[in-house]
Amino acid sequence: MEEALEKALAELGANRGEVHYEVLESGSSGFLGLFKGRQARVRVERLVHTHEDIHDLVTDLLESMGIEAVVDVRREEGDTHVVIRTEGLDGLLIGRRGQTLAALQHVVGRLASREFDQDGHLVLDVGDYRQRRETHLVEKAQALAEKVRATGREINLEPLHAPDRRVVHLAVARLAGVRSYTVGQGLHRSVVIAPDNREEFRDDQSSRPNDNGTTGRL
Repeated sequence: MEEALEKALAELGANRGEVHYEVLESGSSGFLGLFKGRQARVRVERLVHTHEDIHDLVTDLLESMGIEAVVDVRREEGDTHVVIRTEGLDGLLIGRRGQTLAALQHVVGRLASREFDQDGHLVLDVGDYRQRRETHLVEKAQALAEKVRATGREINLEPLHAPDRRVVHLAVARLAGVRSYTVGQGLHRSVVIAPDNREEFRDDQSSRPNDNGTTGRL
């Protein structure tokens, strides 16, 4: 039985304190080597670890990765902001162009939704990277929007992760004469900034003659 339990723990990658097990068959040895003994059988289930809050969840997740960090959580306008600060390991959690950070945010978001029925948008940041990245994206979106207004031609940005696309969409939504939409699939999804033809349509409508020969807004 002990051997069966150790084998199950090895397959789960868990220790005894993290599982519940039930002995299905205790097993037996053969008699004088003439009869074959029965193997022991155990049912092992990993215990679900529940967390007190998102701070506890993120801290536990980082500890399981072998990373010591300070975690700060705050709520702003219905969104949950999680800021992680480490000693020299920020780059490891951020990854190339924020790929690891985006994946980490996705995992934390799924876990928070499952454990706490988390509502609102969750934003995960490491060492203020997200804030610096957001400032850069907003400035870039504004510059490209100005170019789109001047040329009347669409501009396609490089592929962006979902959090970055959201920043660009929100930045463009605050600007007149342009709009944005997403194209592509998977890791190749990107944002297109285009002229807002609806503005031209409204301008045309506002100056179109009425049936009585006068002009006015329809």
